[in-house]
Amino acid sequence: MLYYKFHQIKGNFQSLMGKWFARTITNGTLETEEVAQLIQNNCTVKYSDVLAVLKELQEVLTDKLQEGYSVHLENIGYFKISASSKVVDSLEEFNQTSDMRSPRVIFTPESTRVKNSDGKYHKVTALTYGVTLREMPKNENTTD
Repeated sequence: MLYYKFHQIKGNFQSLMGKWFARTITNGTLETEEVAQLIQNNCTVKYSDVLAVLKELQEVLTDKLQEGYSVHLENIGYFKISASSKVVDSLEEFNQTSDMRSPRVIFTPESTRVKNSDGKYHKVTALTYGVTLREMPKNENTTD
């Protein structure tokens, strides 16, 4: 279950001032150790083995992404590193140190096309398939 809360627009957006939008709420953050425990609970692999694999995954991802590879994790998605630069008037003016922006990791969730009951195709993302949305009850306190 994914909850959302309503927020009213305030600030410098005169045409939008006073209008409302919904934003999803997180229920907290699961750290690596908690994920390893959950995986152990669902299979026959020991916690220490799951933890070792998750930590090794981070190292392999780092190494391969920094070597310029895109990494595909089945039913999860694709990871790659991307960087862009400032615009320069000529190639002679380009300076890698000052004109390149910091690299960032791009994650693209795995998705597939599914035909609905009307015969139309729509995109289904693996990590969001089956999620249900519900308004956060008014009495719940959240920091989001």
